[in-house]
Amino acid sequence: MTYRDDHEAALARAAALATEVERLEQERDELAAAKATAEAERDAARAGRLAPPRPRAEPTTTRRRPRPRPRTIVLAAVGVAGLAVLIAAGVSRTRAIDRAWATYEAAVDARTAARARWSAMVATEPCARDVDLELGMYRARLPATWSPEAVSALGDVARLVDRCRDGTKTLAADPLMPAPVRDAMAAWLAAEDALAPAVTALATYLRAGDWKEDAFARAPALVAALEAPLAARAAVLDRVHAEALPPVRAYLAELARAHAERAGHDLTWWRIELGLELWSLARTATAAGGLRAGRPLDTEAAVRALRQPMAAWRAHGAEAPIEVRRELRAFDWIADAFATDGPRPPDLVWQLCHGQLDVLRRVSADDSPMLPVVPPRPPDRDD
Repeated sequence: MTYRDDHEAALARAAALATEVERLEQERDELAAAKATAEAERDAARAGRLAPPRPRAEPTTTRRRPRPRPRTIVLAAVGVAGLAVLIAAGVSRTRAIDRAWATYEAAVDARTAARARWSAMVATEPCARDVDLELGMYRARLPATWSPEAVSALGDVARLVDRCRDGTKTLAADPLMPAPVRDAMAAWLAAEDALAPAVTALATYLRAGDWKEDAFARAPALVAALEAPLAARAAVLDRVHAEALPPVRAYLAELARAHAERAGHDLTWWRIELGLELWSLARTATAAGGLRAGRPLDTEAAVRALRQPMAAWRAHGAEAPIEVRRELRAFDWIADAFATDGPRPPDLVWQLCHGQLDVLRRVSADDSPMLPVVPPRPPDRDD
């Protein structure tokens, strides 16, 4: 419908409304006159007098409102049309604000999800390594004969249960992650839940000193109760290492590539590049040291496997900007220990794999690459 059609329709509606108002007013005047005559006749009958003869019906002489002149109709129509335009403009603005808010809120949600995804991706592989390392240390320190000294050497058994599960939960529920990643993460969470009661029972027994009352009589049974859930979790972690972590690393590498196309090889790119290489070194060390096979860590085997790759990683890091090179200096003592045949710290591989030294952790969620852009906040709907 064109503007001319709207205008003519408004004129027609205004004229029809004026005619209807005139008819209603005429009917009102006629009803008032008839009511006055009936009341006069009733009063006369009550007084015993004859009512005066009713006058012959005469044409109604009530004053009639003059019909609106064409100019009045036109002005009324223009007013109606103007009001309609104002209403339409208000509705259009409200709809535009609603669309702007929908776009803004969707962008905020996407950015929030991307930040959580980044934090989960950079935390999950180090968490999986920590689980392997804690299990290796538990098996290496588990005593054949229990004593107070053995309890102290064993350390906190509660560390056998994964303590950094937020990233696992995020990836298990993230629709952008491939189905094998989500399924493996969900299975890992379930395996940790199944393991927790047995770990808590042994940890409480040792930590609270209950062994003092029974001279370690319950210790063998509590240790034996751990074996089945530990084996089940180990099987799930094999699946995590094979099916979940490679797609996550590929996703991070793709983010780094896209970031380099937009911003070049800046600090963020270098940290991702060297961080992924460091993850590769950690996988090599833990595999060569026997952790993935469920054995106590063989540090010497890990050192032999990692000597050349570690030297190459240090050479690559020397090409990074000075801000990144300063961060890499925290690894000098680890890299030097891998490069020499002298005495080494017994926890050398653990230090290499520990998340606190992870270069990727230097890239915060707010600085992570390719975050969705959030448009300016729209005006409030009530403004």
